[in-house]
This record gives sequence, structure tokens and C-alpha cells, in this order.
Amino acid sequence: MRCSLCIYTIIFLFLNSVLNAQSGFIDTTGKMIIESNFATIAAFSEGFAATKIGGKFGYINTNGKVVIEPQYDVAGSFSEGLAVIKIGKKYGYADTTGKVVIEPQFDDARSFSEGLAIVKIGKKNGYADTTGKVVIEPQFDYAIGFSEGLAVARIERKFGYINTSGEVVIEPQFDDARSFSEGLAFIKIGKEYGYIDKNGKLVLEQQFGLFGPTKYHEDMYDFSAGLALTESRGKSGYIDKTGKIIIEPRFSAAKRFSEGMAVVKIGKKYGYIDTTGKVVIEPQFDDARSFSEGLAVIKIGKKYGYIDKNGRVIIKPIYDSVFEFSSGLAQVMIFREKKKITTRETDLKAVIECNAYGKPKNNVLSYKGKIIGKKEYIYNGSYLVKIKIFVNGRLVKTINCDEFERPQGPQYVKVTKAGTINTAHYFSSPKGIYEETTEYNKFRGNIPAQITRFYDTANEFVYW
Repeated sequence: MRCSLCIYTIIFLFLNSVLNAQSGFIDTTGKMIIESNFATIAAFSEGFAATKIGGKFGYINTNGKVVIEPQYDVAGSFSEGLAVIKIGKKYGYADTTGKVVIEPQFDDARSFSEGLAIVKIGKKNGYADTTGKVVIEPQFDYAIGFSEGLAVARIERKFGYINTSGEVVIEPQFDDARSFSEGLAFIKIGKEYGYIDKNGKLVLEQQFGLFGPTKYHEDMYDFSAGLALTESRGKSGYIDKTGKIIIEPRFSAAKRFSEGMAVVKIGKKYGYIDTTGKVVIEPQFDDARSFSEGLAVIKIGKKYGYIDKNGRVIIKPIYDSVFEFSSGLAQVMIFREKKKITTRETDLKAVIECNAYGKPKNNVLSYKGKIIGKKEYIYNGSYLVKIKIFVNGRLVKTINCDEFERPQGPQYVKVTKAGTINTAHYFSSPKGIYEETTEYNKFRGNIPAQITRFYDTANEFVYW
């Protein structure tokens, strides 16, 4: 079954969570529209993006406003007005208002396509309609969403095709199969590849040589703009639906057509061709992706930007990781240089607090048992973004959490009295207070206790 979130989204969320990165969404002019302070956030689909806030998933709109409050354990992208959600151990569907319209009852579920969605009950896959009614009983070991009225389904290790009534219209006989695109579907029988029509007739064979296609993933060889990729002696070209070579295999690498243009590699650089094979954007990029909403991702050196269909750089290559445009927005990321933790214990404490789980219960500053000030915590949802420190009513420091590397998991810190860091391993829930210790690694029971000393011009004080 196809995942409702594309692989690029998963990779992006992983990078965003483990690297010291600044991310957000830009528009087609390169203007930052949404500065992402959420723990995780997916790409936009139908004007919504799933985001995780405080351990639950909700949705934001293209203005960055939370429009569906966090309430789900898992949330997928919207498709045909509905999104897969998970509550507890079961999957259901919510509409664009956040209302659960199909109660969580499935062991797995996928996005809607042509009015039907794959749902899993036990170990078998079937299909449900937009009311939640299971209209094709779970009976398949593997299934793909509907495309052009037919869906791939696997029965006893062979792939075939069913219609929207659940009837097998092309008998399971293939070792692999893809969805229909422009009336044809890419299939594999033994070591042979080709295309079938909707009657199951093999109408076109693909000759990939002894080892098969070099880049064999989900839609690589689907027809688009009447053309499909072919390979010969390690070079890529394009054929039409009769098998006639339209664009001679002469490229080191190539991708399927999108918005009338295709990425090709000549030598060590990437450029673009039109459907006649004419190079319309000269190979000059270190990497390139297909056009989406009029813009394409390109890479120059180690940075990513965007070009238009004339090859003009519209958004300068300044990003370390990017997405294609969707709903007029694209996710971008800049990996910040990791800030070295200084011997100033103020910074050390900031790292601990910025990475704490849950909201602090105590915001009091004390010195030798006397309350001398407070801390003010500023959040974006459940995400701590700033800490303001007040002493005797005066703001003495503002800490931006995004300036600090965010370590992962339960951690602790060991610091000498002089401020030298012996180890840089933090933990998330400091308890206890000690005014004078040689090393701040005291324990209360089995719980490590932390102390941090802050300084201003008049006082030395301690808070926890």
C-alpha cells in the first residue's frame, strides 16, 4: 500500500527533529510565510498540513494558523477532503473541520483515491467509501489506490487488477505491477518488463538488459505527456505508447515528464528537456527535481533553490533541504551551525530548560531561600521558544531556545564550580537545588539534581 505521506516528507521530518535546523514554508517569491516552530510538520495538501503539538497531531492552514486542534495520535495528508487519523490503536478519517467522520475502526488505512480508500482489517486489505462503509471486503495481501478506475491487488504472490466493485478484471499473473497512467500500466513477468492495457493485454515490451531497470521505483516508468522512460546501454531516453523511440537514449540519467519538462543528466550536470527532446534549460545544476506548480528544485554546490521554466533562478540556493511546492508553499530548511555551549552557566541552564518535556511547574527565582525574581516562558503551541528572566522586576536576560542544539532523550550535565563543563550530556527534568557544590551532579534518590547559577551586575542567584 502506498503511504499517505510521501517519502520526502518522512525524511524532512526526521531531519527537522534530529538536526539543529531552522525550517519553515516559503511562497513562490521566496518570502517566508510560516516560520515552523512546531515539533514536526508535514507538507501541505489541499491547503492543510499535519503538525504535532504537545504529543498530538492537528492541522495548520497556509497562514500557519492552527485550524484543527491537536487531538489525534497520528494524522495524514488530506485527499478528496478527508485525512487518515489514528486514535489509540485504530485508524479512521477526519474532514477539513477536524470532525471524525469515519470512526477509528481499522488496523491501517490510506488516503482516498477516486472515492475509495484502502483499509486494513487484521492482515488483509480492502476498500471503504467516504461514508466508512467497507465496499470491497479485505482479502488482499497488498493493494494500491485506484487510478483510472482500476487498482493493483496481490493475491497469493501474484499481482492483478480489480475494478471499483471489487471484481478481478485482470487476473493475478504479474510478479510486479504499477498503477495505470494514460491508459497503460507498467508490469513485470519473470525478468521481463512491459506495459499492459486495461484488458490485460501486453501491448509494449521494455528492453532493460540483463539486470532490469537501473532506477526502479514507484512511478518512474509511468507514461506522462505520452512518453515513458526507456534505457539502452546505460543511457536513458523516451518512447511513445507504440514503443517507438521518440527521444534517443543519450542521457546519463532522466526522470519522467512533469508539466511538459523532464530532468536529464548530461555529463555531471542536470538540466531540462521538452517533449521533443530539445534541451530547454542547459545542464548546469548539481541536482534537479521535476517541476511542481511552475517551479523546480535545483542544487548548486551544497545548497538548494528554485528555478522557473525559463531556467531563471527565482529563489536563490541558500537552503540545505527543501520540498517541492504544494498549495503555493514549499518547506525549506537551513542547518544552523551548532552553537558551542559556553562555560556561562546561564547558557547551560537554558539548554536544559529548552529541551525539557512538559511545561515547568515552578518559575520562581531564588537566592539563599529568598525569592528575587521569576522566569517567563513563551510558547508556540507546546513548543518553548523563549525564556525571559526577571530579577527584582527587571528583565536581565532573554533566551532564544532555537539558538541551542536540541539533544535527544533523557540526559544530564556535569559542571565544575568554576564553570568548566566536564561532560555535555543533558537531562530533561531537573529536580532539587544545591547552593554550593563542587560538581553539579548530586542525586536525590535515583534522580540527578541540577543547579545553575545566574549572574547580573548586582547579584549572584540560583533558580530551578
